[in-house]
Amino acid sequence: MLQLLVHLVSLLPFAKEKPFAAFREGGLVVIYIYGLSKDLEVEAVDIGGYYPALDSVERMGPAELREGRVLIPKKTQAALLLKGAE
Repeated sequence: MLQLLVHLVSLLPFAKEKPFAAFREGGLVVIYIYGLSKDLEVEAVDIGGYYPALDSVERMGPAELREGRVLIPKKTQAALLLKGAE
């Protein structure tokens, strides 16, 4: 429900977007990446000093793993789901 609300607000022309939002949901840490004007390369995710291997991160949307990085094409939205992050 929260993601739907965030998506709807991002469609408003006057809405000022942050490049990402992160929240905990049960045993998951969810990182939601908004549609940016240029491609995004995620090289690492720091969760309080814990750096999960990006090949173990579940990707939703057009995010794909290439050469140890998660690539998200411009003007798309994606989410990274990290299981068991303490």
